[in-house]
Amino acid sequence: MLSIVNNSSFATNLINEISQRIASVTKVSVGPILQVLQEINIQVVQISGQDTASDMFNQILVEVDIGTRLVSESIAQLARQQSAGNIDIVKQATAKIAELIRQGQHVRLAIGYSALDDEIENLAANLIPMLADKITSANGGKLELTFHPSTYHTSREEFMFQKNSIVFISSIPANEISTHQVEQILLQIILETDIKGNAFLAQQALTQIENVVTENPASSVSKSLFLLAQELASGNIMAVDESIGAIANLVIEGGSILEIPGIVQAILEPSLPPAEEEIVPPKPQVEDEPAEVKPDDKE
Repeated sequence: MLSIVNNSSFATNLINEISQRIASVTKVSVGPILQVLQEINIQVVQISGQDTASDMFNQILVEVDIGTRLVSESIAQLARQQSAGNIDIVKQATAKIAELIRQGQHVRLAIGYSALDDEIENLAANLIPMLADKITSANGGKLELTFHPSTYHTSREEFMFQKNSIVFISSIPANEISTHQVEQILLQIILETDIKGNAFLAQQALTQIENVVTENPASSVSKSLFLLAQELASGNIMAVDESIGAIANLVIEGGSILEIPGIVQAILEPSLPPAEEEIVPPKPQVEDEPAEVKPDDKE
């Protein structure tokens, strides 16, 4: 098992391993993925140093290990741009990733935002954090006005234990869910809609969510998105990815965001622990008392 690394040779090994793993789950060729990761490494090293780059790649490997689709699909999307010859787009995106990493942003968000089309990126970067604040506050989560990287720098061993453990729905209390975890859910919905559909549909999805959450931050849509953040924190990555994929398909097929609660409930319901049957004790039987014989009744 790989340990935390702090030099360029180990970073190169990490990049090679990450490229192979992302290629296997996204069906994108290894070559373009490798080129994108190498460009990210160059950009991060230039402004933050090799130690920061090595730490970042360790975190990316953790995300790929536990199956976080936001990271894998974002890098794969940049690799598709690389394959299409859109080198300038890739360079701009990797420069944004490097700057966000320098600011202490989590790798999921740094890579996810940078992989969005330019048409939707600025809108998403402004709206998503605001919506995440509203949803988190309305559902009893904790607002984080500043980002604390140490919150997320969990060891690979802890992540893998979490991945392989049996986790039931909502096993993480609401008050332990942060704004940034809700932000990741929203970003992944928009990114998948952008990748599977287009930037217009992604913008449409974001605008619909904004309208619903602004009108009622405690709506069933808001509660469902917060529940996905709880599941993400619990380690139920597959259920979260399936839910988000279904939401993206819903938008692409012309459905309404108001259908999100039904989608989330249908996918997460099998994760619920079986409800215990209520045992109702039998009512005690009362013996019939002999009827009183009145004098008039005697023969």
